[in-house]
Amino acid sequence: VRSAVAFNFDLILINKKDFNSKSFSLYKSASGGMEKIILMESSNILNGIQLLKSRNFWIVGMDSSAKESIYNYKSQLKNVVVFGSEKAGMRNILKKDCDYVCKIPISKNIDSLNVSNAAAVTLSVLNSRK
Repeated sequence: VRSAVAFNFDLILINKKDFNSKSFSLYKSASGGMEKIILMESSNILNGIQLLKSRNFWIVGMDSSAKESIYNYKSQLKNVVVFGSEKAGMRNILKKDCDYVCKIPISKNIDSLNVSNAAAVTLSVLNSRK
């Protein structure tokens, strides 16, 4: 939440089953960001993505096994960024619905970043290209 607000994103689409809107720790870690962003809960993330796509949003999937780098992405006017879970990554069905799938190039000494760090890097890159 804090990274999305910091880098001027307007909305976070959240899987309803993985979200506790009454979580004190969520509000605390967001450091005031909860009041500055729209949280859209969905019982089916794929349906939410397809709805946004039908409204001319460009869907960017972040996947550590992708061939393309986020640094090569030509940012669109209306971007949606999809992050997978920290354990399982992005589901294949979601990847298929993305317009562009890319990764953050990192050292070969580590497999991946946690979602919060990946979000901060990705949103910073996209924000710098607006």
